[in-house]
Amino acid sequence: MKDPGAAMLWTPRPRCRALRSAALVVLLAGAGWLGTAEPAGAAGGRHALIIGNGAYEHLTALDNPALDAELLGTVLERRGFTVDQVIDADYESMREAIDRFRRGAQDAEVALVYYAGHGVQVDGVNYLFPVSADIDAREDLRRESVVLPLLLHELEAAAPEVGILILDACRDNPIAELATSSNGGASRSLMPRKGLAPAESPTGLLIAYATAPGQVALDGPAGGNSPYAEALARYLDEPGLEIGIIFRKVSAAVREATANAQVPWIEASLTGEPLVLYPEPADESGDMIAALNRVLDTTDPLQKRHALARFVMAHAD
Repeated sequence: MKDPGAAMLWTPRPRCRALRSAALVVLLAGAGWLGTAEPAGAAGGRHALIIGNGAYEHLTALDNPALDAELLGTVLERRGFTVDQVIDADYESMREAIDRFRRGAQDAEVALVYYAGHGVQVDGVNYLFPVSADIDAREDLRRESVVLPLLLHELEAAAPEVGILILDACRDNPIAELATSSNGGASRSLMPRKGLAPAESPTGLLIAYATAPGQVALDGPAGGNSPYAEALARYLDEPGLEIGIIFRKVSAAVREATANAQVPWIEASLTGEPLVLYPEPADESGDMIAALNRVLDTTDPLQKRHALARFVMAHAD
């Protein structure tokens, strides 16, 4: 564990700029060990939509979303995804990208959406803001932003074997100044909320947030990445990790990097077999003893169980 001084490397951003969250939604449709039976690109391929909005015209600008989106886009491309990357999207560009994704990801093996930028909940509804968002009143929200249920609907409409939604959005209200009505009283419709509202979580979903509800997520250094995006990219790029293990490792890395100032949080309702996004490469040496020793050297107990199961399947003879 780093000493508390390490937290000074990561500084909270003011208002919405300070607070970021991430949610990963995994929609399982009877998938097993993803990618172990067929190579990436089979069964409809892997498709990702990556959106990073930071250059806001009417709201506080954000430093990291474009860089975080580029980092994750690069990792996913390397792991066999066809990536559509959209940086600083206005409303029309954002909607067009979502429509394009739904068509391209139809019946995909994996369909993934990553959004980084401003997001807010008002009256229990979550809104994601394009860089053009100009919010002067409550009624502007639906005209100027993308409603989260719409994005979820489009992802589900693509009917992938596995659908993934990652929300890396501010957890405070970027339009908090509108919480005061013209007569000086509080406007219930636009009162600031800590965090996005809970998403619908039917069976088969895992939702992972960059920080616990109501807590501050920390920004990365100027010209760099947030601690959460950095850890997520690292472990998405590590072979053989089951999806739950990925987020355990991400949580540990973020807690260490921020001296426990930021603690990622997970909701899970997963069913079926363990899910591995990036299977380990096949052992080309033919040395089963060496392969078994590598499995036994794994320190994480859950990861070791999964690795042993894969070893038995690969060397059943």
